[in-house]
Amino acid sequence: MNPFEHLRTYVVTALHPGDVRNHAQADHDRLLDAVDGLAKERTAERRMAKATTLRLALVIHERAEEAVIYRALAAKKVAPGAKARAADADVEHEVIEGLLDKLLQTRPTSDEWNARLRVFTAMLERHFKDEEGEVFALLGEYFDAARLEELGTQYLDARDKLVILEEAKAA
Repeated sequence: MNPFEHLRTYVVTALHPGDVRNHAQADHDRLLDAVDGLAKERTAERRMAKATTLRLALVIHERAEEAVIYRALAAKKVAPGAKARAADADVEHEVIEGLLDKLLQTRPTSDEWNARLRVFTAMLERHFKDEEGEVFALLGEYFDAARLEELGTQYLDARDKLVILEEAKAA
């Protein structure tokens, strides 16, 4: 099985460029669906394969957010707290990745695996909820519709380039 083919079902969309918040929201939904699928998986081999693919999709999503959404907000000098929120997001992304890395180091049939997956899921859901509330509101406050679409195009481009880079690294 080609992991990048599977990855594209979570990361690469056929959506037309639009508001960056719509694209990030769609990625959040797909990633949470992938987590749900992982939680339902029972075999060790399939758990590891799905967790590995999930990690790659999550990292690609996070890097695209950091490069486009958080960079745009941090550049807004008039946005109080936007730079701090971007820094917080970087740390949250690091913590979430760390949790998933620990999960990948755990025996996939153990109770510890299930506990780590529950904690990872709770933190990811909270992180997405915060982004969809606070960060999306900041985007709407400081950028007009045309700029949000521009950011949407940049986000899709960044994400797609990251997928291509990961495919090249794996080749």
